[in-house]
Amino acid sequence: MPTLAHSNVEPRFRKLALIIARAAFLGVGCYTLSSFYLIYQESEKPPTVSTEVDAKDQFEGDDQFPWGAMPYIVIYWSNIRSVRVCGAWSSSDDSESCTNDKRLVPDWRRHFFNMTDDVPTAKVLSGGFMALINLTMLTPNFNSPNLHTYGHINFLEPPQLSVLVEWESTGRQWFQIFTADPSTPAHLLDNKDNTMLSPELRKHLKMQEYMSVNLNPVSRVSVQEFSLSKEVIPKKGILWGFPGEAEHTTTTWNMVPTVTSNSFNAKGNTGAAGWSKGANMFWFKLSKPTYSKVAPLSVRSRVLSVLSSIGAYFALASTVFYLLFVRRYPLSKAGVLDSALTLHGFTEKEHPMSHGLTNESSQHLLDAED
Repeated sequence: MPTLAHSNVEPRFRKLALIIARAAFLGVGCYTLSSFYLIYQESEKPPTVSTEVDAKDQFEGDDQFPWGAMPYIVIYWSNIRSVRVCGAWSSSDDSESCTNDKRLVPDWRRHFFNMTDDVPTAKVLSGGFMALINLTMLTPNFNSPNLHTYGHINFLEPPQLSVLVEWESTGRQWFQIFTADPSTPAHLLDNKDNTMLSPELRKHLKMQEYMSVNLNPVSRVSVQEFSLSKEVIPKKGILWGFPGEAEHTTTTWNMVPTVTSNSFNAKGNTGAAGWSKGANMFWFKLSKPTYSKVAPLSVRSRVLSVLSSIGAYFALASTVFYLLFVRRYPLSKAGVLDSALTLHGFTEKEHPMSHGLTNESSQHLLDAED
């Protein structure tokens, strides 16, 4: 650490040098204490670093698809008859358009998403009060050439999927729609005995919409499209930054309704001629491949930053001190010898001027000084 040798300053300026040295040490001390106190105060809400992640970028290894897994989707209200994950709204593939059969894996899933061995599932829980849609085995694929032709123009379709919800009754249906992170404990979601969302489950849910649809008369359907996006934000608590400590972030999902159709007759060419009640077709579309990631700074990294700054401030103080106070006299011959340098292993045990003698190398130094 640089030293401020105020005692070496001649007596008439020594008091000034002492004031400057003490002011420098006091400033560095105040900066250190205030910085550590700020780190303590902000330990649970530290500064963050924001980056924009592009899911089109492909990496090797486990992080090949940086978007990550899709969320759970929860539809909550009464009178839910059935719920199914669908491939498309089509009359040509009715058998595979809406299915939970693991033996059937339509090609659309391979185009829009990268899959594990499991397929998306959907089921009604709590006696028709809640529909749970599990999409966590899917990671969106934004690099698949999913081209759709409109006239003579080809458009790249974003990853999307459909969910069909049939209601037990017609008329106006009110419902809430939630998202839940893939890390949500399964036992909280698969609660068949409760007709209300438990407080433990609500901690993991984020309400997206509270909406209604009017399904009259019988066998009419309404289509609702949602734009789905996500962001990674800091978790609550303290990130110490020790080796092996997990990343202190969580994923939050945002769902914005974009297109809503008026209810229309489902009989005819939609593959829904057998429905006896009203239904909703939900389209979930991931419109952009980028998402923001906001990561907190750890306590350890902030402490190390302060310590490195202390060294920089001492170096600056030393530079200013020795710009103000310079050597009063030129080096004497003894001073020249005292400041001489050599390689390790070539040091001498006795000072060359201790007996008024100099060796050959020392004499060269003295001759150079003259």
